[in-house]
Amino acid sequence: MTSMTLSIDQLRLSPLNVRTNESDASATTALEASILAEGVLQSLSVHPMRGSVKLYGVFAGGRRYRSIRRLVDRGDLPRDFPVPVIVNEAADVEIVARSLSENMLRRNLRSYETCAAIVRERNLGHTPEQIAARHGQELTWVNRALRLGDLAKPVFEAFAAGRLSDEQVRAFGATGDHERQLAAFEALSAGPEHARTPAAIRAWLRVDDREAGRLLRFVGRDAYLAAGGSIERDLFAEGEDESGIVTNDKLLRQLADEKVANLREDTRARFGRPEMRFISRKPEGTYGGPDWILHVNTPAEGEQLPDGDVVACVEIPENGDAEVSFWWPDRKAMLAATRKDSKDKEQRSAPSTRSAGRLRAGSAIGQQCDGARQEADALIKEEAGLTAEGVQVMRSIRRAILRGAIVQDARAASPSSRSASAGSTRRGSRSWSAASRRR
Repeated sequence: MTSMTLSIDQLRLSPLNVRTNESDASATTALEASILAEGVLQSLSVHPMRGSVKLYGVFAGGRRYRSIRRLVDRGDLPRDFPVPVIVNEAADVEIVARSLSENMLRRNLRSYETCAAIVRERNLGHTPEQIAARHGQELTWVNRALRLGDLAKPVFEAFAAGRLSDEQVRAFGATGDHERQLAAFEALSAGPEHARTPAAIRAWLRVDDREAGRLLRFVGRDAYLAAGGSIERDLFAEGEDESGIVTNDKLLRQLADEKVANLREDTRARFGRPEMRFISRKPEGTYGGPDWILHVNTPAEGEQLPDGDVVACVEIPENGDAEVSFWWPDRKAMLAATRKDSKDKEQRSAPSTRSAGRLRAGSAIGQQCDGARQEADALIKEEAGLTAEGVQVMRSIRRAILRGAIVQDARAASPSSRSASAGSTRRGSRSWSAASRRR
């Protein structure tokens, strides 16, 4: 074997090279950047091309060859750039065996080794942008490597020992907060292994937390950030700009409480009810869910709520648009308001005869179509404080009494009744006289 340098024009890919996957062979972006920055660090293995004395075939180092070729073709390297090679004079079978050995024995760095090296390079002074340019990588890749290389020590040790999968490690890397990482790691390590899924880790870290997201949409992202809050982006989320962690839960809830308080005051002012009570949740029905019997329709613009003890409830749904609904607090309050409303309507509709306190005879039981019976019922309600059911009972009693009185009067006025009564009197007198004589 002989070491020497050749120009790119003296090299060709050898038909004996065992790496034939074009996708793998053509992935040279990072390698091109490395060659520009560092030069060719490892010689290419070549053999004289059969049938040519000027050309050499590359049987190991095909990606390095492709990288140099592309750099020269683009003008990033001169045409006579010296390419270090090792010339192998051997039979074809030996060349194939050496090509296979080189590709099989090459081992890439482990993921944790790469991440730790990127962190070391940053700590020694290179910026993420410089690291990306030096190694031909995207800035996103560098930032992700920095996040994983800088995990809390126990988490990184589990990563290096192979106790965490790449997916689990990326889930822990959703935040750079070591306290959160450690809390999640310790909590989940105490449980069964099957429960340490990436989704469970992200849920523990509150990545894309549902409650925080709901409040954030209600308060407004800009308002939260302007108040001093922050959102930590999940670097491993693909194409989700909003994915991340709300870092100041206390501030977010404070802003939400203030906005709810303002909404309550606006509602009180709109309906002219400064003392209106607000409940934390809608009245619950017997079988769960809201008790819709107690629901009060939201008045249209310019209308008012019904009289009575109406309460309000503020809810913040998933979309963050607050909803205000109105309710009777219980059945007693609803019935009291309904009775009062019914009484007020009857008073407004009563004719003048009622105000005079005089009704036509038989009004209480009659079937007149002039409203007399209704007037009588209204007076009973007002004077006795009866409900509609009570009035119905009283009406039935009045009818029974009247029927009895009519029957009694009819019997008293009948001739047969008088003669029967007189006969009874005479028989009673004779019986008394006979009894007196016997005594």
